[in-house]
Amino acid sequence: MKKITLYFMLLCGLVLTAQNNSLHFDSVDDTVDLQQNFAFEATDSFTIEAWIKLDVNSNVQQIISKLGYANNNYTGWGFQLVDGLLSGYVTEVWFVNTRYVEGTQVLAVDTWYHVAMTYNDDQTITLFINGVEEPLSFEDYAGTVADISIDAPTQIGSYEGSGFPGEYFRGSMDDFRIWDVAKTPSEILASYTTEISGTEPNLIGYYKMDINNSTCDVQDCSTNQFHGTRIGSAGPNDVPQFSENVPPIDDLACGSETSCELGISDIEAIRFSIVPNPSSSVISISGIELVNTNVRIYNTNGIVVLEEDLINNSMNISNLSKGVYFVSLTINGTEITRKIIKN
Repeated sequence: MKKITLYFMLLCGLVLTAQNNSLHFDSVDDTVDLQQNFAFEATDSFTIEAWIKLDVNSNVQQIISKLGYANNNYTGWGFQLVDGLLSGYVTEVWFVNTRYVEGTQVLAVDTWYHVAMTYNDDQTITLFINGVEEPLSFEDYAGTVADISIDAPTQIGSYEGSGFPGEYFRGSMDDFRIWDVAKTPSEILASYTTEISGTEPNLIGYYKMDINNSTCDVQDCSTNQFHGTRIGSAGPNDVPQFSENVPPIDDLACGSETSCELGISDIEAIRFSIVPNPSSSVISISGIELVNTNVRIYNTNGIVVLEEDLINNSMNISNLSKGVYFVSLTINGTEITRKIIKN
């Protein structure tokens, strides 16, 4: 069976022309799930970079984290804001075996900032705002941090099990970069005002957040292809929303090959949509005639949870549990998958 083989470079002059977006998070339950990727160890070095624009600068707001709760203890790593101050942490036992820092500059609302955090294998944390190292107002280097392994997803805009007011990010993010090396101050300063290609050494995740109709949802422009999934169901945005409000950076096309976008020969075949999405009951596939086409719906574990031949271009999904699913069908020998959310 023919699979969709897609190359972003092939299409950037066609259906994807001039897309330049950010993601907006509503602070209610919006997050981007990056699964178990970016499982750093305490002996690793890494760098997080992003452009952010706050709607509010109060409470705790996670920028990104891989933080979980087990054995009455928080373990993992993260980059966050505390009442508008940048904060970074790596922890084995929270505030017992921990590396935790806070900056000094309160970030203003409705203003784009480039922010960065580096963690070095000597267990030091450094923060940056607009390419400049941030003086620290608080440091807590307590105990010995030996193991930060945790069975928790890496999430942009929250941490696993967020339920406290303010833990979810409220505002916009763009041009999110994850490196498996502690970038030097000069390296961060040199590249923060322009997008990068995605093929740079030591770059392990790159979320430009530009493509608002990618089959991979939040597309990873790095060679690792660790694509993200937008999640949320209760807030005013439902899920993080693509927005044309973007930071003042130079646009650069993604230079890595990806399986997220369609080849030229497949464009006509996939001009259809699934509505409503999210849905609590019946979904309709519009834009193309698919009567008697076999449709399978998979859960996030790759298990078929619903399969039937399409009648009147609609399917009833009311018996499915709430969550993320993938609708798969074949048109002219091409297998096509769309993500849906059952609410």
